[in-house]
Amino acid sequence: MSIDARTEVDGPAAAVAKTAGNLLEVDNLRVWFETPRGLVRAVDGVDLTLRRQETLGIVGESGSGKSVLSRAIMKILAPNARVLPGSHIRLNDVDLASVSPKQNRHLWGVDLAMVFQDPMTSLTRCSRWASS
Repeated sequence: MSIDARTEVDGPAAAVAKTAGNLLEVDNLRVWFETPRGLVRAVDGVDLTLRRQETLGIVGESGSGKSVLSRAIMKILAPNARVLPGSHIRLNDVDLASVSPKQNRHLWGVDLAMVFQDPMTSLTRCSRWASS
């Protein structure tokens, strides 16, 4: 996951205002999955703060929750995933839970991007990176 705040947001994504606060804040993020065998705790109590002009790398063993964390931030979780109450994700001081799905899609590749296992194809999708 990467966020670039050096450029302005256009269109419906303008709901995410540029402020002097932190770029990204994740507080007590808990993501559980409903399975036939019961609940699986994939991410349980993650806190992180990303300030402007910082870079964040998420590293861990296979199955440690890196992708679930990133997908929760981007709001692209599987249908059986549940973000538990008390979890908060803010981008530019805007609670992403309050952003509509349409507005959220306008953030992808502009303000939010996730680099999957093939980083070259992920990075070329980000128009703002490609033009810098």
